[in-house]
Formats: sequence, C-alpha cells, structure tokens
Amino acid sequence: MNALAVFPHDKRIELIEQPDPTVEKGNHVKLQMLEVGVCGTDREIARFEYGTPPEGSDFLILGHESLARVVELGKLVKNLAEDDLVIVSVRRPCLNSSCLACRAGRQDFCYTGEYSERGIRKAHGFLAEYITEDRRYITRIPKQLRNVAILIEPLTIAEKALAQIYTIQERLPWGIRHDRSGHSQLGAQPGQKTHHAVVVGAGPIGLLGAMLLLLHHFQVTVYSREPQTDRRAQLISSAGARYVCSSNVSVDQLIKQTGNIDLVYEATGAAKIAFDLLKYLGTNGIFVFTGVPGTKAEVELDTSLLMKNLVLKNQLLLGTVNADIDDFQNAVRDLSHFVVRWPNAVEGLITSRSPLTSYQDVLLTSNPNRIKSVLTVAPQ
Repeated sequence: MNALAVFPHDKRIELIEQPDPTVEKGNHVKLQMLEVGVCGTDREIARFEYGTPPEGSDFLILGHESLARVVELGKLVKNLAEDDLVIVSVRRPCLNSSCLACRAGRQDFCYTGEYSERGIRKAHGFLAEYITEDRRYITRIPKQLRNVAILIEPLTIAEKALAQIYTIQERLPWGIRHDRSGHSQLGAQPGQKTHHAVVVGAGPIGLLGAMLLLLHHFQVTVYSREPQTDRRAQLISSAGARYVCSSNVSVDQLIKQTGNIDLVYEATGAAKIAFDLLKYLGTNGIFVFTGVPGTKAEVELDTSLLMKNLVLKNQLLLGTVNADIDDFQNAVRDLSHFVVRWPNAVEGLITSRSPLTSYQDVLLTSNPNRIKSVLTVAPQ
C-alpha cells in the first residue's frame, strides 16, 4: 500500500510502499483511510521542524486528522460493523505505571510527557491506504457527516476547552453543574456564566471554536488579521459572530466596542496579541490558550498588572491540549448541529480536496486563501 512518510534525518518526504496491516488482536479494527486533514503541525513536520518516528524506524507516516471506513473487525470488537464511517483519536498513553492520567485513559493529561501521537510523535499516522487501530480510540460517525467529518478532530480542541470552562465556572455563585451529553443545562447567560467571548484567530481551530461557543449561546467576537472581505470573516459572520480585523482595530479599540470580556479563546499561537488581550480580560474571566508559539520574539508584559488582575478580578489562565474520547463524541454531536444551523459556513471551512499524490502542493506551498485542506487517500 502507499503511505506518505517523512524522513527527518535525511530531510526528505515521499510516498513509500508499505505492507498492508493485518488485524492481529481481537480488539483491533482494520480501516481504509478515506481522507486526512492537513494542519500547521503537519506542515511543520514536512519542513522537518517537528515530528518523531516510532522507535526503530527512520521515517514517520504523516497525518492525524482522520476519516476512515471499517473493513475488518477483530473477534472482540463490539458496536462497529463493516462499512461504518469512523474517526480515530490521536494521542496514545505512556507506559509509565505511575502516570495516573494515562492509566485512567486520559492521556490528554499525561504527567510524564512520554505519550505517543499518531502522525506526530513516536507513532505512524493516517496518510496510508490502510491502518489498524484499537477499538478504544475509534469513534463512529453518521453517514450524513461524510463531507465534513474531517473537521471533527480540530473541533475536539474546543470541546475539551469548553468542558473545562464550564467545570471551572462552577466556582461562581450561579455556577450550574452540566451534563456533557447534551445542552439542556448549558448555555451562557449574562450575569450567570461566562457570556461574552473573544476568539483570537480565524484558522480552523478558531472558527470551529467560535461556532461551538455560538451553539452554547455565547456572544462571540472573532479577532483576527484577515480583512472583512476575507472568506473566513464572511463565513463566521454568517454563523452569527461579530468579526473584527486586528489589522484595522487595535486591542484598545476592540475593548471599547466589546465591554467586559468573560472568555478569551486563543487559537493562533501568536504570543504578542494574546498577552495584549490578557490585560483586558474581564472580572471572573477565563483566558484559554490553545496555540503554541512558533517564534521566540520577546513580548513586553506588565507582570504586576497581570498578577493584580488575576487576584482582584478572580481571573484564570488555562492551557489545554489534545482531547479524550468524550470530546470526540461531543464533537460528532455538535458538528451535526453546526450542519443543520450553518450548512454553508461549515462546508466552506474545507477549501480544498487533493489526491495524496499532490502532497507537496498541500504541505509545502503557502496559500493565504486556504482554511482546511484535505488529502484524499481513497476515492469517494
């Protein structure tokens, strides 16, 4: 079978031939890969800035945003059938017996840092014609999500963040315990839970995060560098968010327009704009970091003001990474709601589908108009 591999030591990336995997364990499933989404992490790996091959291998098969079809089931697999559409989670637990998070199946909170990640770190990814995977890491999706299912993995970042936000805000006098299986007890209301959110960045993680916050009744402002005429601005505006161009409107001006900010969802990895906004986080507010800075440029920071605000305004800073299986299941549910409410906006997030043989153009060529690019492994 064909697979797309990066050779970090030799600094090359190419299609390679690999033997078809076989189901060797009762709880494993053989999958035919249909599509794989491409994000900034993949491009960093393709530029040899990141990425670690599995032990004993000199190459890493790329890809961690998956859509696949079930082709074979191990004898112990339940609640799946051949031809089911599925997605596969990314992170796998470390083997350290003292890591309580990984032993509890929450490797997204791994203490040791010895976890592996499909297509990123110590484990081959999904840009291959076939893979096998443990049933625990597979989520079935409805057929009607086939055309947009590749958005589920980036949506899980926001799902995990929102679950933590609601848990944290139970600290407030009006905090209400919530049920992750539905929205009946959720919903941001002024004077009750965080209700005015600023999303920083209009990439896939930012736009999907904005849609999730809209679904949960937040008042959402997306703050990003693209002009008002950009496709990203138009898509998220059509879903009901307010879009503000950071190239034209300063942070000071944004705050005058917005008022008290209850939540900032950072989705760029740009440290300067994030910490500029942090100064204006509102009373009882939460600032969520999801991005990882790619440069080491110095940022001036008034640490005394930061410390004073954190204490006197009951503020919290939260960093979040990866997601667990509940977040994948919630992303499937919420993406289904997105499709009903904003079908054109959701489909518009996927700006290109290209055959696997076009990997160089997708991974190595800059294109300011793309939002989510997809590599097609198997034809529809």
